[in-house]
Amino acid sequence: MFFKRGCALSAVTFSTLLRGLFMENKINEALELFLKIAREDLCEVDTLLYGTVIEGLCKKMKIDTALKVFDEMCDKGISPNVIVYSSLIRGLCSLSRWEQVSLLQEEMIGLKIYPNVVTFNCFVDALCKKGLVDKAED
Repeated sequence: MFFKRGCALSAVTFSTLLRGLFMENKINEALELFLKIAREDLCEVDTLLYGTVIEGLCKKMKIDTALKVFDEMCDKGISPNVIVYSSLIRGLCSLSRWEQVSLLQEEMIGLKIYPNVVTFNCFVDALCKKGLVDKAED
């Protein structure tokens, strides 16, 4: 509807649309919209848009797809932020993919992107849910 009317939409608007599609479990439609945004240069594809897609995929347990999107983001020279890393870490923790969690954590610290409260909560929550309370306390 908005495309047909010629309204200029921003990254924030598209991010909201993408988030809504993920919430409605319309994963393919969200990915199609994301590709359309990039292909047709509808707005600048930035950390916000990539982060929205990565977060949506992680929440729907599509971690491998999220990691591919993350790699594409980095390949295009778009810098991830702590929010993007936290989304990936949360997703990986929920699947007990601890080795990948450690690699991502090392990578982010190497880039001087430091874990925040949300990132640490992801670790603690996942460890407690797996019955590893002792490790969570460390």
